Amino acid sequence: MIPSASAADAATYIVIVSNTAGSVESATAVVTVNVIDPYFNWALDHFGENAATNGAPNVDFDNDGLVNKLEFFLWSNPKSGASGDMQPTADRSTIGTPALVFSFKRAKVAQNLPWSVEFASALGNTWNIAVHGQNGAAIQTTSIDADFDDVTVTIPTTADRIFARLRLE
Repeated sequence: MIPSASAADAATYIVIVSNTAGSVESATAVVTVNVIDPYFNWALDHFGENAATNGAPNVDFDNDGLVNKLEFFLWSNPKSGASGDMQPTADRSTIGTPALVFSFKRAKVAQNLPWSVEFASALGNTWNIAVHGQNGAAIQTTSIDADFDDVTVTIPTTADRIFARLRLE
């Protein structure tokens, strides 16, 4: 048995069964591994037969301002606008260098989705991407449990105002 199959496990196998009376070799068996898209499974769980329409990545089914792709990433409910506890938070830190601390909980099943935290000193300005190790920015990912990571992005700033947003590719 392969405890967690991946595409790399697809191959041709032969099984040999042995006991005190001898051994027997099986016929050749081909193992095919179908990798299922985690987003599609999530959309299917939430929208059933309407997964391709209501569950499409750029649809905001519950009109809460979060498209389904972001709801999947944060593992919030795409059918309820009351997903406040799953939304990112931003706080000012005055310990050490003044900074904006932007945090969110990410579903591990969505960890391969490319994301960035962008920031600007005014909403009309150009958004900058926080990159770990550049200009004092730090990105820390901590495992919460088997299903979620806590991601904290610290952006040093002395500006009176700073805006930040989570962006998915």
